[in-house]
Parts: sequence; C-alpha cells; structure tokens
Amino acid sequence: MKTSAHIPELDGIRGIAVLMVLVYHGYFFSFEPSENWAARLASFGISGVDLFFVLSGFLITGILLDAKGRPGYFRNFYARRALRIWPLYYLLLVLSFGLAPLLLVHFHLHPGELQLIEDRNKFVYIFLLQNLWYGAVVGPKVVAVTWSLAVEEQFYIAWPWLVFLCSRKVLAWISAAMFVLSPFVRYWAWRHGVNLGTMAFVTWFRLDGLSLGALLALYRQSTFFSLRHMKWLALAALAAGVPPSMWILDGHSNFLWPALYSALAVGSVGAVSVAIWCSQTDSIFRRALRSGWLRYSGKISYCLYLVHVPVYYGLVDIFARSRFGAGTGAAFSLMVAGMVGSFIVATLSWYLFESQILKLKTRLQYTPQA
Repeated sequence: MKTSAHIPELDGIRGIAVLMVLVYHGYFFSFEPSENWAARLASFGISGVDLFFVLSGFLITGILLDAKGRPGYFRNFYARRALRIWPLYYLLLVLSFGLAPLLLVHFHLHPGELQLIEDRNKFVYIFLLQNLWYGAVVGPKVVAVTWSLAVEEQFYIAWPWLVFLCSRKVLAWISAAMFVLSPFVRYWAWRHGVNLGTMAFVTWFRLDGLSLGALLALYRQSTFFSLRHMKWLALAALAAGVPPSMWILDGHSNFLWPALYSALAVGSVGAVSVAIWCSQTDSIFRRALRSGWLRYSGKISYCLYLVHVPVYYGLVDIFARSRFGAGTGAAFSLMVAGMVGSFIVATLSWYLFESQILKLKTRLQYTPQA
C-alpha cells in the first residue's frame, strides 16, 4: 500500500499541530508569566512540533519507499523538497535580516532585537545550521522557529540515502534503534553537562519523532498492516504517550525530562495512526479531521508556522500592548489578534506565492519503473 498517496485526514492532523503551536506562542507572548491552569494547558502546545516531526518522518519515508528504484529518485525528491521549503524560507530571511532592522530603527523599538539580528551569522541561517550553531542560545524572534525546519532539512539530506541503500528490514532496525537510543543519548549528554535547552534544538537529540514516523510508514507498507491492528496501535500509542508527556511537561520530574520527546513522539504516532485508521472508516473522528477549517489550517500550516512568531511579536511587543492595555481580557484579545493576523498572512502567501511555485512540482513526477 502506498504511503505517499494523499490522506485528507493527515491535513487535519497537520492543522491540529500548527494550531497547538500557535496557542503555545500566542499565550506566552500575550499573557504575563504565570503558573495558572491556562498557562499549563498552553504549555502542552509545544508538542505540536513533535507531531510535525512524526508527520514528516511518515510522509517522507512513504514517498521515498514508493520512489525507490525509479528514475529520478534523488533528483525529484530534493527538487520537490526545495520547491516546497526554500522559497518561503529564504523570503523570510530576506525580510528578517533586511526589512526588520529598518523597521526597528524607524520606530526606535527593541534595540536588543536589532542587536541580535545584526550579530547573527547570516550564512548559518542560509545553510540551515542555526539549530547546531546556536543551540539554545537566544536568537532573533523573527526567525526563532526556524530551528525545527533546520532539523527536518538535515533529516532530508541523509534519510533518502539510507532508504536507497538499505532493505526495508534493515531500515526498520535503524529507525527502531534511533528511537530507542534517543532518550539514553539525551540522558548521557545531560549527565555530562549538556543543558536541556540545547537538547530541544539539536538534531541528534530530536530524532524520536522522525524515526517513529518512519517506522509507521514501513509498517503501513508491510504485509502485517491491517486496519484492525492500526486501531489498536493508535489507542496503545495515545495511552502510552500522552499521559507521561503531560506529566513531565507539567514539571513533575526533571529526572525524566530526557524521556519527554520519546513520550511526545509515541503520543504523536497515536494521533497519526488515528488519522490513517479514520481514512478508511466512517467515524465521527473522520468527519472532524476532514472539516474544512482544520484541513485549510493544515494546507497553509507551513507559512503559519514560519510567520506566527513575527506577527505576535509585531502586534504584542511593538504596536498593540499600549493600545490594548493590561489584564486577562486584553491579553486574550492580543492572542486572538495574533492568530487572525497569522492566518491572513499565511492565506495571502498561499494563494499569491506558495501555490504558484508549487505548480512546478508537476514537472518532477516519478516515472514508472521499466
């Protein structure tokens, strides 16, 4: 069974992932630091990034498995990824390092942010090495979220070669080893002085979701796959991943923090498995995941993810707080305004920029194997 065939329910999962991240950053940009129930709930939104990693591991591995042995395997994969990722990313860099400093100087605002933009090595961002070069070091807010994009791009460089060179059995063992060893690697690094903040950004500390997504793709293409097994896999993964990750995120155990990303990956695999199961069943969950607004959020999720922090930053830290005032109502209004602004920017980007460039992907179809 092809894993690269489009599954509409996965658009809904992608929409959930980006909305979780928007809520996470929206709350902490708009509200004063606190330990109330709303702050704890919003903090769980950080797991949206892990859901993106699992989705990437699943979809990219599926595409590569289907294309393996066909002409243009490497060329088409890298060219299609470049068309999807690079145009919007490099446009963001041009605006962040070119236009943003001019705006900050013009409005006499945030000299600290201006200093960060001027101090950062532009070539590090051009070559998508910021997560390795700077790690947990605070960077400019306008490009803060690009660390996860760097993780995925580095994965895209290496993974096609492993899929090409290895049998599916060997690839499954490699994926399983990456997942199993990840928490032990983080624990060893933590015990030897690597801070937890660095582990959140550096690629070799964040392979849990990508490797588990790859395993899910391999399972879906195996002879062992069945909808019945997928349903029970989804339930087991959600039960095994969600409660412990929420417990760790709530600050109950620093000792178990190295296992957080593994737990988040397991829970995310549960969510993706639910979507795969729903795609071939008629259930209330299928209708929810196929809802128009959720799938639309998934369609424009790439731009939403890249621009929401600059939008929040512009609205909250520069223009809006003095006009909205203080208090819970004002903070909530700022968060909603940031989300609406992000959707407006992402919608314009999709229809005027991204979708036009993606039309070129039709020239990069994989040809059938002779």
